[in-house]
Amino acid sequence: PPLQLAAGEIQGAVWLDARQFQDPSLHRNVEMLPGRLFPAYPIEDYYLWGFTYRLLRTILNMNGEEK
Repeated sequence: PPLQLAAGEIQGAVWLDARQFQDPSLHRNVEMLPGRLFPAYPIEDYYLWGFTYRLLRTILNMNGEEK
C-alpha cells in the first residue's frame, strides 16, 4: 500500500537516496543552533541532522566516517 502520513504526527516527509547519503563528501557541518555546528546532509530545502541523521548513519553502517 502507498505510504500515508499521519498529519498529527509528522509535519512533512522527503525521500532520501541511501547511496548518495553514504557519500561522505556530500555531508556538511551546519550551524543549526547559534554558535553550534552539527553534521548534516542537505535534502531539497532542508537538512537532515540530529537524531535522525545519527540513526540513519547507524542503520547504513557509516559510523566510522563522521565528518
